[in-house]
Amino acid sequence: MTPRTLLRSGFADPDYDRLVAQALDTARPMARARLLQVAEQRLLDAAPILPIYHYVSRSLVAPDVAGWQDNAMNIHPSRLLYRAGK
Repeated sequence: MTPRTLLRSGFADPDYDRLVAQALDTARPMARARLLQVAEQRLLDAAPILPIYHYVSRSLVAPDVAGWQDNAMNIHPSRLLYRAGK
């Protein structure tokens, strides 16, 4: 399952591939996140890559703004936001 064309490290782990495939087939977000977390930890433990940095996004949202949901893609459509309690 691991795409060999984009994988310069040569990393191959059937258990990692199984976890990622299982996560892709899981409809429940919390279960999917847990499977991906286990797969990520397996990848980090094997250390075929050296993470130098990771992306961080910060958003300052007023307490009275409703409809805001943080997400991994950092996409927040303004049509979903509104002022609560006004």
